[in-house]
Amino acid sequence: MTTTASECDRLLEELGRKPDDLALREQATRALQRAGREAEAISLLTGHLRNLTGHEPPPLPCLCRKCIDPERTTTEALGFTFDREFSVAEGRVLFYWVPREVRGRRAAVRRSVESALADKLRAKKKRR
Repeated sequence: MTTTASECDRLLEELGRKPDDLALREQATRALQRAGREAEAISLLTGHLRNLTGHEPPPLPCLCRKCIDPERTTTEALGFTFDREFSVAEGRVLFYWVPREVRGRRAAVRRSVESALADKLRAKKKRR
């Protein structure tokens, strides 16, 4: 499924009116990714949301805020191909690598990560 430039522009315009709408931000980011506008997509997330991804050593490329390469959407390591993914919750974003073999279940993996992340952040907020 590809995305047209006009669809991206429409979503970005709407996001300009509703900058705190996380679902819209995620939708616009995914549209930009489908359109091949990876640098814009990463900027749309990291410019407004806190990147919770910690610095990680190889074998997979690090996705922390200092190391993330917007153009690197796939990588190979340990005999597997991985695709970059992200999940958004509570004003934060978490980037991670997903083995390509689970491509058909990517949406379920993303929802699971989002749910776990949201639960963890809410529990942390309650402890304060």
